[in-house]
Amino acid sequence: MIARWLVVPVAFAVTIGPAKADITPMTRERISEAEDAGTNAIKDSSIVYVSTCRTKATYGIHTFDVRVMSPFASVASAVFESRKKTPLDLSKWPIDEPDKQSVVVSVDPAALYPSGLPPALPLSVVKVFLRRGDEVIAARRSDSHAVLFPDLDEQHRKFEGGVFYFPLDAFSSEKGDLEIVVVPKSDKDGAEAVLKLRTSLLSRLR
Repeated sequence: MIARWLVVPVAFAVTIGPAKADITPMTRERISEAEDAGTNAIKDSSIVYVSTCRTKATYGIHTFDVRVMSPFASVASAVFESRKKTPLDLSKWPIDEPDKQSVVVSVDPAALYPSGLPPALPLSVVKVFLRRGDEVIAARRSDSHAVLFPDLDEQHRKFEGGVFYFPLDAFSSEKGDLEIVVVPKSDKDGAEAVLKLRTSLLSRLR
Protein backbone atom coordinates (compact mmCIF):
# COMPACT_ATOMS: atom_id res chain seq x y z
CA MET A 1 0.00 0.00 0.00
CA ILE A 2 1.04 3.61 -0.44
CA ALA A 3 1.42 5.72 2.65
CA ARG A 4 -0.04 9.22 2.66
CA TRP A 5 -3.71 9.90 2.83
CA LEU A 6 -3.94 11.72 -0.48
CA VAL A 7 -2.30 9.07 -2.63
CA VAL A 8 -4.53 7.26 -5.11
CA PRO A 9 -2.84 4.24 -6.74
CA VAL A 10 -4.82 4.43 -9.96
CA ALA A 11 -5.45 7.15 -12.53
CA PHE A 12 -8.70 9.04 -12.87
CA ALA A 13 -9.52 10.60 -16.22
CA VAL A 14 -11.47 13.81 -16.30
CA THR A 15 -14.95 13.03 -17.57
CA ILE A 16 -16.54 16.47 -17.78
CA GLY A 17 -17.13 17.93 -21.20
CA PRO A 18 -17.57 16.53 -24.70
CA ALA A 19 -15.86 13.40 -25.98
CA LYS A 20 -13.19 15.48 -27.72
CA ALA A 21 -12.37 18.84 -26.23
CA ASP A 22 -8.64 19.38 -25.52
CA ILE A 23 -7.35 22.07 -23.19
CA THR A 24 -8.13 25.56 -24.41
CA PRO A 25 -7.60 28.98 -22.81
CA MET A 26 -9.96 30.13 -20.09
CA THR A 27 -12.14 33.09 -21.11
CA ARG A 28 -14.70 35.19 -19.31
CA GLU A 29 -17.37 33.45 -21.43
CA ARG A 30 -16.31 30.01 -20.15
CA ILE A 31 -16.49 30.94 -16.47
CA SER A 32 -20.13 29.90 -16.14
CA GLU A 33 -19.37 26.55 -17.82
CA ALA A 34 -16.54 25.90 -15.34
CA GLU A 35 -18.78 26.98 -12.47
CA ASP A 36 -21.41 24.43 -13.53
CA ALA A 37 -18.75 21.72 -13.73
CA GLY A 38 -17.56 22.46 -10.20
CA THR A 39 -21.09 22.72 -8.84
CA ASN A 40 -22.19 19.40 -10.31
CA ALA A 41 -19.01 17.41 -9.70
CA ILE A 42 -19.31 14.44 -7.33
CA LYS A 43 -15.60 14.45 -6.46
CA ASP A 44 -12.54 16.54 -7.24
CA SER A 45 -10.95 13.78 -9.35
CA SER A 46 -13.75 14.20 -11.90
CA ILE A 47 -12.40 17.72 -12.49
CA VAL A 48 -8.65 17.38 -11.99
CA TYR A 49 -6.61 14.53 -13.49
CA VAL A 50 -4.97 12.62 -10.61
CA SER A 51 -2.54 9.72 -10.92
CA THR A 52 0.73 8.24 -9.65
CA CYS A 53 3.97 7.21 -11.31
CA ARG A 54 6.99 5.23 -10.15
CA THR A 55 10.65 4.84 -10.94
CA LYS A 56 11.69 1.46 -12.33
CA ALA A 57 12.87 -1.26 -9.95
CA THR A 58 16.47 -0.52 -10.94
CA TYR A 59 16.12 2.82 -9.16
CA GLY A 60 14.26 1.57 -6.08
CA ILE A 61 10.57 1.92 -7.10
CA HIS A 62 9.94 5.39 -5.69
CA THR A 63 6.42 6.75 -6.08
CA PHE A 64 5.06 10.22 -6.90
CA ASP A 65 1.58 11.75 -6.82
CA VAL A 66 0.70 13.76 -9.94
CA ARG A 67 -2.10 16.29 -10.49
CA VAL A 68 -2.74 18.02 -13.83
CA MET A 69 -4.69 21.26 -13.57
CA SER A 70 -5.85 23.18 -16.65
CA PRO A 71 -7.15 26.78 -16.44
CA PHE A 72 -10.70 25.42 -16.77
CA ALA A 73 -10.12 22.81 -14.06
CA SER A 74 -8.64 25.46 -11.80
CA VAL A 75 -11.92 27.39 -11.78
CA ALA A 76 -14.10 24.28 -11.54
CA SER A 77 -12.00 22.86 -8.69
CA ALA A 78 -12.15 26.14 -6.76
CA VAL A 79 -15.94 26.10 -7.09
CA PHE A 80 -16.06 22.48 -5.95
CA GLU A 81 -13.91 23.22 -2.87
CA SER A 82 -16.00 26.26 -1.95
CA ARG A 83 -19.40 24.53 -2.00
CA LYS A 84 -19.44 24.11 1.78
CA LYS A 85 -17.73 27.44 2.39
CA THR A 86 -18.23 31.00 1.23
CA PRO A 87 -19.40 31.10 -2.43
CA LEU A 88 -16.82 32.41 -4.87
CA ASP A 89 -17.25 35.68 -6.69
CA LEU A 90 -16.13 34.50 -10.11
CA SER A 91 -16.68 37.93 -11.64
CA LYS A 92 -13.31 38.82 -10.11
CA TRP A 93 -11.53 35.60 -11.09
CA PRO A 94 -8.22 36.62 -12.75
CA ILE A 95 -7.83 35.52 -16.36
CA ASP A 96 -4.47 35.89 -18.08
CA GLU A 97 -3.97 36.46 -21.77
CA PRO A 98 -4.28 33.12 -23.64
CA ASP A 99 -0.54 32.84 -24.38
CA LYS A 100 0.27 33.36 -20.70
CA GLN A 101 -2.06 30.66 -19.37
CA SER A 102 -0.55 27.38 -18.23
CA VAL A 103 -1.34 23.79 -17.43
CA VAL A 104 -0.12 23.26 -13.87
CA VAL A 105 1.47 19.90 -13.05
CA SER A 106 1.89 19.30 -9.31
CA VAL A 107 4.13 16.43 -8.21
CA ASP A 108 4.70 15.23 -4.63
CA PRO A 109 6.77 12.33 -3.33
CA ALA A 110 4.97 9.41 -1.69
CA ALA A 111 6.10 6.50 0.49
CA LEU A 112 5.50 2.92 -0.65
CA TYR A 113 5.16 -0.03 1.75
CA PRO A 114 5.13 -3.27 -0.32
CA SER A 115 3.82 -6.28 1.58
CA GLY A 116 6.68 -8.37 2.96
CA LEU A 117 9.34 -6.03 1.56
CA PRO A 118 11.33 -3.09 2.97
CA PRO A 119 9.58 0.27 2.49
CA ALA A 120 10.48 2.40 -0.53
CA LEU A 121 11.17 5.78 1.05
CA PRO A 122 10.13 9.01 -0.69
CA LEU A 123 12.49 11.01 -2.88
CA SER A 124 12.33 14.77 -3.39
CA VAL A 125 11.31 16.10 -6.81
CA VAL A 126 14.15 17.88 -8.61
CA LYS A 127 12.36 18.77 -11.84
CA VAL A 128 9.52 17.77 -14.14
CA PHE A 129 9.44 18.06 -17.91
CA LEU A 130 7.22 16.82 -20.75
CA ARG A 131 8.37 14.44 -23.45
CA ARG A 132 6.77 13.56 -26.76
CA GLY A 133 9.00 11.27 -28.80
CA ASP A 134 12.35 13.06 -29.06
CA GLU A 135 10.85 16.42 -28.14
CA VAL A 136 11.46 17.68 -24.60
CA ILE A 137 9.27 20.49 -23.27
CA ALA A 138 10.63 22.38 -20.28
CA ALA A 139 8.42 24.07 -17.72
CA ARG A 140 7.93 27.82 -18.11
CA ARG A 141 8.55 28.18 -14.39
CA SER A 142 8.33 26.12 -11.23
CA ASP A 143 7.90 26.41 -7.47
CA SER A 144 8.92 24.00 -4.72
CA HIS A 145 7.28 23.15 -1.40
CA ALA A 146 7.88 20.90 1.57
CA VAL A 147 6.12 17.53 1.87
CA LEU A 148 6.12 16.05 5.37
CA PHE A 149 5.87 12.39 6.40
CA PRO A 150 5.22 12.45 10.16
CA ASP A 151 5.20 8.63 10.45
CA LEU A 152 8.80 8.32 9.25
CA ASP A 153 11.86 8.85 11.42
CA GLU A 154 13.11 12.41 11.84
CA GLN A 155 15.80 12.03 9.19
CA HIS A 156 13.25 11.01 6.54
CA ARG A 157 10.27 13.23 7.33
CA LYS A 158 10.82 16.23 5.07
CA PHE A 159 11.04 16.11 1.29
CA GLU A 160 10.34 18.51 -1.57
CA GLY A 161 7.55 18.47 -4.11
CA GLY A 162 7.08 20.86 -6.99
CA VAL A 163 4.57 22.76 -9.10
CA PHE A 164 5.44 23.13 -12.79
CA TYR A 165 3.80 25.38 -15.40
CA PHE A 166 3.58 24.32 -19.05
CA PRO A 167 2.07 25.88 -22.21
CA LEU A 168 -1.45 24.73 -23.05
CA ASP A 169 -0.63 23.50 -26.54
CA ALA A 170 1.86 20.98 -25.15
CA PHE A 171 -1.18 18.94 -24.06
CA SER A 172 -2.87 18.91 -27.48
CA SER A 173 -4.14 15.44 -28.36
CA GLU A 174 -3.44 16.10 -32.03
CA LYS A 175 0.29 16.00 -31.31
CA GLY A 176 0.20 12.44 -29.96
CA ASP A 177 0.79 10.73 -26.63
CA LEU A 178 2.58 12.77 -23.98
CA GLU A 179 4.84 11.77 -21.11
CA ILE A 180 5.17 13.62 -17.82
CA VAL A 181 8.71 12.88 -16.63
CA VAL A 182 9.60 13.28 -12.95
CA VAL A 183 13.30 13.55 -12.08
CA PRO A 184 13.88 12.68 -8.41
CA LYS A 185 16.76 13.57 -6.14
CA SER A 186 18.67 10.32 -6.48
CA ASP A 187 22.26 9.16 -6.41
CA LYS A 188 21.47 6.83 -9.32
CA ASP A 189 22.03 8.36 -12.75
CA GLY A 190 19.05 8.22 -15.09
CA ALA A 191 16.41 7.81 -12.41
CA GLU A 192 13.02 9.05 -13.59
CA ALA A 193 9.34 8.28 -13.12
CA VAL A 194 7.16 8.50 -16.22
CA LEU A 195 3.41 9.04 -16.48
CA LYS A 196 2.09 8.52 -20.02
CA LEU A 197 -0.97 10.46 -21.13
CA ARG A 198 -2.58 8.81 -24.16
CA THR A 199 -4.25 10.91 -26.84
CA SER A 200 -7.63 9.52 -25.80
CA LEU A 201 -7.10 11.00 -22.34
CA LEU A 202 -5.65 14.29 -23.57
CA SER A 203 -8.69 14.82 -25.77
CA ARG A 204 -10.95 14.67 -22.70
CA LEU A 205 -9.04 17.26 -20.68
CA ARG A 206 -10.44 20.79 -20.79
